[in-house]
Amino acid sequence: CTHIPVAIRSKYDHLKATGVKAGESRHTTRQYFADSAKSIGLVDTPLGIYFADDDLALADSSSITYNKSLPNESDQVTKDVLNRILAEGGGDENQLVRPEDRSLVTDFTFLLYSQMQRCEFITTEGDDKKYKHHPEGFPGIECRHCASSNKRERKGRYFPSSEKGLSDASFSQSVYSHMMKCQKCPQSIKHALARLRSLNSLHISKIKRGLKKVFLSKLWERLHNLEPRASSNDLIDTINEINSQMQDQSGGAKDEEEVAASGSLVDDSSTKEMAPVTDTTNSSDFLTASMQQQPDGLKTGVDDVLDTDDAVLTTTHDNEKNTKEKLDSARVMMSLGQGSNTNNNE
Repeated sequence: CTHIPVAIRSKYDHLKATGVKAGESRHTTRQYFADSAKSIGLVDTPLGIYFADDDLALADSSSITYNKSLPNESDQVTKDVLNRILAEGGGDENQLVRPEDRSLVTDFTFLLYSQMQRCEFITTEGDDKKYKHHPEGFPGIECRHCASSNKRERKGRYFPSSEKGLSDASFSQSVYSHMMKCQKCPQSIKHALARLRSLNSLHISKIKRGLKKVFLSKLWERLHNLEPRASSNDLIDTINEINSQMQDQSGGAKDEEEVAASGSLVDDSSTKEMAPVTDTTNSSDFLTASMQQQPDGLKTGVDDVLDTDDAVLTTTHDNEKNTKEKLDSARVMMSLGQGSNTNNNE
């Protein structure tokens, strides 16, 4: 640019020549973020970045080293946390997440929602503006670690308006973000959540599809004090019971004594194999040939049907014969009439 003053251009060239060389600025930026992370207690591990214990966070950043036994220790901490959650959730019927729910979802989801408790929307406590359309006392969930008697200090409060909102992926992400930032959440819980989150994709493959939806439905029912919905097994049992009652009313089943005496619900005399019939041009002959293989009790009823069929066919044949004779007579009379008219005209 020709309009840049000479003094500014000279200063720019000087700074460019004495400044950081190409590629060095990237390293400087990365070092800045690494030092900042260490200063707040973060540790870089092969499994990801984790918050170190309080004593490590207060120590000098240069003394923070990664121990190869950390994964095993982390797994042990995670197991201890899960076992403690299962033990604490024994008999509280008002608890949102219960021990029997663990088989429905991954350990990460189970532990995450175990850190939440039921709450109610209060317009005077300054809940989030996006929840202002909720009525007074609308149920929601909140972090049970930072829940305080002082309503203004309450954080991590969520009021999903529908079951679909509760199952949204962004909702669980918001809850997880709060748990990792919550100052009153124990470090062991944070360690376990971070560890299980890294393994969540592996756990998902072992959970049957649709079970998470069942878990969230139960969570929604407990949140709103709704009656539990009938499970698929209950519906199947109900359907089977109705079918059984219908069969009893229709008389399709025999008495237990008859079944025990015969040993089977099927009559052996009626299960004889029918001989193949090749000529089916006449319906009566076809039925007769078919019934030759049937018991005598069935033959009697069918013989009556065949007699009726033959009578109907005979009557129809006689009617057609009489009709044909009448038509022939009419044609003869018409021809004779036409002949007499011709003679008169002549």
